Amino acid sequence: MSRPPSSVAPGRPGSEAYPTSPLGEKIAGIATGRDVDWQPLVDYRRNGVSETTIHGAVAWASGSELIHSFGGNVLCYGRSMMKPLAMKVFQKELDGLLSWEQKAISLASHNGDTEHVAAAQSILSEPEWGLMQTPLDVPLIQFGRQVRRARRWYHTCSGEHAAILRGCREKGWNRAGYTLPQHPFFAAFIDVLRRTLG
Repeated sequence: MSRPPSSVAPGRPGSEAYPTSPLGEKIAGIATGRDVDWQPLVDYRRNGVSETTIHGAVAWASGSELIHSFGGNVLCYGRSMMKPLAMKVFQKELDGLLSWEQKAISLASHNGDTEHVAAAQSILSEPEWGLMQTPLDVPLIQFGRQVRRARRWYHTCSGEHAAILRGCREKGWNRAGYTLPQHPFFAAFIDVLRRTLG
C-alpha cells in the first residue's frame, strides 16, 4: 500500500521549515509568534471596556510586489485565513445561490451568536445538517452560567463547512469524507493555492 503524498516530506516546498516538535524550538531564520512585533488588529469591547484584543500581522501584495506590510514576518499556518481561497473552489457553483449573509459566514470565522448560526444553517437544508463535521463547540461569548450544550453549529468554522458541503452537492461530489485529504475538495483547493500563490 502506497502512502499518500505529504506536503512535509523531504524535498517538498516548505519541508525544511516544518517543525520537528510541537514545543516551539527555535529554528534559525524562522520567526515565531514570540519573536515578531504583532500589531493590535481588533479590540473586542463589552460596554466600552476592552475584553479581548487580537494581535496579528497583515500584508498586502499584488503579484510578487509587496504593497504594504505591518506586524512582522512570521511563519504560521493559514487555517481560517485561507477560507476565501477555499471557497474559490465553488465560485461558479455557488454564484447567485448564496445571499450576502451566507457568503459572509462562508468566508469568516464567527462567535456562535444566534444570527451567525442561523446564517450558516441556512446554507444547507435541515436534513443535510448531520453531514457537517466541525468539532463540537459552544458560543464564544457566554454570559453567566453555561446553559448551552456543545453543538457543531457553534464552531467558528461552521459557515465554511456548510458552504463546502453545499458546493460539493452542486458539483456532484460525494459529501461523505469531505474533511479528508483524499476528497476531491482538497485536490481542487490545492490547485487554487498553486494558481494563486504560484
